[in-house]
Formats: sequence, C-alpha cells, structure tokens
Amino acid sequence: ARGGHLVKSRARNNTIAYNRLTDEAGGNSSYVIDIPEGGVGTIIGNVIEQGAESLNHGIISFAAESSDHAENRLHVVSNSLYNRHFQGIAVRNHVDLPVTLVNNLFGGAPVTRFDGQGDSLQNLTLPSHGMLDPRSYQFELITGAAAIDSATEYEKIPEFEYLHPVQGRNRAEVWKLDVGAYERCGI
Repeated sequence: ARGGHLVKSRARNNTIAYNRLTDEAGGNSSYVIDIPEGGVGTIIGNVIEQGAESLNHGIISFAAESSDHAENRLHVVSNSLYNRHFQGIAVRNHVDLPVTLVNNLFGGAPVTRFDGQGDSLQNLTLPSHGMLDPRSYQFELITGAAAIDSATEYEKIPEFEYLHPVQGRNRAEVWKLDVGAYERCGI
C-alpha cells in the first residue's frame, strides 16, 4: 500500500480470515486492518506484517470513528504478526469493551499489544519467534519453535492456512494446535 489501509471495512460484521496482509519493502500503509465503525469482528489465521515505513503505529484499528452498533467486539485469533515498525501497536481499541487476542504469534520489532482495553491469552512474543524466514516473507514455523503445540483452547479454531502465492489449504491437525497462522506438520 502507498499511504492507505490494506483492509478497511465499515460493515457491522467482519470476518477477515486466512490472508497474507503484508506491507512489504517500500510499503507505507496506514493501518493493516481498519474497522472504523466497530461491530462484531473476527480476524483469524492471517499473516500480518507492518512495514518499517508505516504511516501509523497501529497494525489493527477498531472503532476509531464510531461504535454505534448494538454489539462491539473483536476477536484476533491465531494470526502470525510480524512488526517492522519500531513503535508498533497490535490493536488500537477505541471501545470500552476489551478486544480479545488469543494464540497469536508476534515477531520482529517489539510491539505493544493494546492501545485501549484488551484481554490476552497465550500470545507468544519471543526473541526467537520460530518463523522460518520473515525477511523473505516466509512465516511458517520451524522445527522446535516454541509456538508448536502451545495454543490454548478457544471458541474460535482456525480451519485453513494461507499458502503463497494466493492459495490456501486445510490446516492440519497435528497433536495440539500451534500458536500463529500455521500448523507445523513437517510437510
């Protein structure tokens, strides 16, 4: 992107699932995902990367313009987020209810989880994130990554994975669920 958001939706219900949303070399998007009017949202199984030149610190923004819907809640589940911005914020939440972050894998530059209210369950931020080669946009898990078999049980379970370029596949069920957008299954 050049100055805009990678995804922006004003819908009352949003499901953003199994995508690769990356602000690659030279990109300077604002938010990667902007849901400016709140509502009910699920962001699941995505590979999300904020570039170093991003015009905004936030990766995901929720209800920045209004929250007039009867329900306002956001679940951010089983995503692999890679931050290249030195003041990154995972979620900017503008409602008085917590956003839920569950089983997400964070890599790259340190990121503040929330600007606003939020609940965080089994999200991993490690010095060694376990992603194959994020500099080359390969976010799959390596053998021995701490994210393997470490996800907590949650009501929303990823069913698919993004497969580059512009494809997908069923997410394998190997022992226990892995944290992040990919299940390490050795294939």
